[in-house]
Amino acid sequence: MINKITIILLLCSLSFSAMAQKSYPLDTKKSKILWKIETVGKHNGQILFSWGKLDYTAKGKPLTASFIMDMNEMTSLDRPTEKGRAEIDKELRSPGFFDVPVYPTATMVVKQIFKTSTSNVFKVTGDLTIKGITHRIEFNSTIVKNGELITAKANFNIARKKWNIDFKEKPNDWDFTAAIKNKMIDDDIQISLDLIFGK
Repeated sequence: MINKITIILLLCSLSFSAMAQKSYPLDTKKSKILWKIETVGKHNGQILFSWGKLDYTAKGKPLTASFIMDMNEMTSLDRPTEKGRAEIDKELRSPGFFDVPVYPTATMVVKQIFKTSTSNVFKVTGDLTIKGITHRIEFNSTIVKNGELITAKANFNIARKKWNIDFKEKPNDWDFTAAIKNKMIDDDIQISLDLIFGK
């Protein structure tokens, strides 16, 4: 049986560990996700964050991170007119794409951040949840800490069909028109992260 002294020491250790870590909040006004997808034409745009943080160890190494993306703030940028952009935005919010009325947020929980052999480049591993579907992703990110200001940038692809971003209103539905449209879109969504953290 664990005695009281052992329990106290364990609690103190956990408390010290939590205090040793330092969290840096995401600047949601300056941070964004840029996305691009190849179709018959090309579509690109951005998604904004509603919340985020990056945790550092006591020794100044990035440790974990968490993010909430506001899918209502997902906008296209490729059309020259407001009307044209609104048409694309409406389709992006539809059940066949991101189904925003049902899933207004997406999340990323970073589990591990490891240093690579390249200066300021880290291997990031985490769980990305879109439309209630979670998959593990990995990518490299350039993370630079300058005092209390941290910048993080990354470029990677995600396979849209893993998250049912495929024109189907329901995962098991089959529709001829949707199938044709789906064939006209590249399987990967290109993602660029431009993040700023600070106290």
